This record gives sequence, C-alpha cells and structure tokens, in this order.
Amino acid sequence: MKTYLCINAWYGRGETEVAIVRETSKRYLIRGLSDGTLIPGGRRLSIGSEVYVPKYAIKFVPEAKDIAAAAAVHARTCVTCGGDGDCPDCDPNDYIARH
Repeated sequence: MKTYLCINAWYGRGETEVAIVRETSKRYLIRGLSDGTLIPGGRRLSIGSEVYVPKYAIKFVPEAKDIAAAAAVHARTCVTCGGDGDCPDCDPNDYIARH
C-alpha cells in the first residue's frame, strides 16, 4: 500500500509519497521519500526528514496486487455463490473496478 501526503496550497493540490513511522491519536510521524516538498506551517520536507502531520493529510492507496489478492479472497469466501464464481461480486475485473 502506498502512502501519500496531500497538500492544498495556493498553486493547487499536490501529493508526495511518504513513509509512516509512527501514529498518535491525531497525527502521523512521516518520513520524506522525495526532496523539496512544501508542507503546512512553512516547512520543507526533504529525503529522510521526519515530521508530524495531521491524519487527514494522509491518503492510503492500495496497489493493484493488493486489490487482486482481496478479490481472490472474496471469491473463495463469497456467501452469495459459495465460491463458485457465479455471482458478479466474484468476477475479479468487476471487483477491481469497484475498489
């Protein structure tokens, strides 16, 4: 799963990839994976630097292989068709399109 820091600024919305180091009740401690990103409070995020940001500023994006694995698990444990693959929920392409 990829993690992005979402930034709304005067120039528009931007996203930069980060790594989560620690979690508190209201904030994440993140580590920068790219250089020169401006973050709230007039700070600059550089490679390897760690800063606290609010949880609402972080977006988690599952990778395609994670979604495909979830679709396979759903197909095996489907209550509607019993895992036979006869219902539209068990079609991996439909599952990936919906998620």
